[in-house]
Amino acid sequence: SRVIGRTVTVLDTITGPSPVEIGVKPGSDLPLHASAQGKIALAFSRRGLLTALRRQKLTAMTDRTVTDIAVLEQQVAAVRVAGWAGAYEEMMLGINGIAVPVFDEAGECVASLAVVGSIQFVPEQPGDLLLGPLIESGNAMSTALGYRP
Repeated sequence: SRVIGRTVTVLDTITGPSPVEIGVKPGSDLPLHASAQGKIALAFSRRGLLTALRRQKLTAMTDRTVTDIAVLEQQVAAVRVAGWAGAYEEMMLGINGIAVPVFDEAGECVASLAVVGSIQFVPEQPGDLLLGPLIESGNAMSTALGYRP
């Protein structure tokens, strides 16, 4: 996904080997406040997205969607520290997404890489089995774009 304007747009998806597929269609715009990719953008983008979001009403998509800007700001601060974001049942019940940032040579967060799936397979606390490869892939993409921490 990539920030385009004031939203996060899914650029591409890769499906897994499971006969049942849960995913997000390329071209879909995701809410900044209710998606893992959006929270990555809020935490790492230099575009002032969080400032702009403070002036908007945060729409509830499920009963787990964060609609209080103060709570969202706390989550975004935690994402900056952790280096990854989750959105457990925030867009749709039964679905979780976890995401990591992708940086370019200037250190700008230009994209996010995410895993989206059923909460059966992508739990609220995903652990190293899911997070490890996701973080490694995000780091590899960042390195390929010239990022040097």
